[in-house]
Amino acid sequence: MQILQRIADDNYRNRLIVTEVCKALDDGRSPIVLTSLTSHVEILSAMLADSCKNVITLVGSESVKEKRMKMERLQNVSKEEALVIIATGKYVGEGFDCSRLDTLFLALPVSWKGIVAQYAGRLHRDYPGKKIVQVYDYIDIHVPICDVQTAVERLCVCWV
Repeated sequence: MQILQRIADDNYRNRLIVTEVCKALDDGRSPIVLTSLTSHVEILSAMLADSCKNVITLVGSESVKEKRMKMERLQNVSKEEALVIIATGKYVGEGFDCSRLDTLFLALPVSWKGIVAQYAGRLHRDYPGKKIVQVYDYIDIHVPICDVQTAVERLCVCWV
C-alpha cells in the first residue's frame, strides 16, 4: 500500500494524468479515471475541478444517500456537457453502468487481467455516437513491482 500511496501522491504523474483527461474532454470524450485509493480520487478531483464542471467522484466509503445523490447527478448531466468520473475501481465493479463512457484512465497499477477486462468492459456499452473506446495506462518503470504489473496490464489491454 505504501508504494501505491507514493505513486498516488506524485504531483508530476498526477499532472500528466489530468492533462490527458483534459485533452480527452476537449476531444468530446467521456472519461472515467480509476484508482484504488480514495485519497487519489480526492487529489485528481481537486486538480480537475477548474477544468470540468461535472467532475463526479465515486468511492465505496460514501453513505447510501451520498451515492444515490451522485448517481442522480450523473444521470442529469446532458450528453452535450463535459463529464469526468473519478472513482475507486471497487466502486465501479459489478453493477455500475454509465453507457456514455468511452475513455478509461488507469491511474494506479492493476495486477490482475480480469480487473482490467472488467474496467474496459464498462466502456463497451452502446451509446449514440460512440465509435472508439480508449484505454490509458501509465507505466511506472522506476518502481520495480509496478514494472511487473505493467507487463500484465499490457497483455490485458491488448486482450480486451
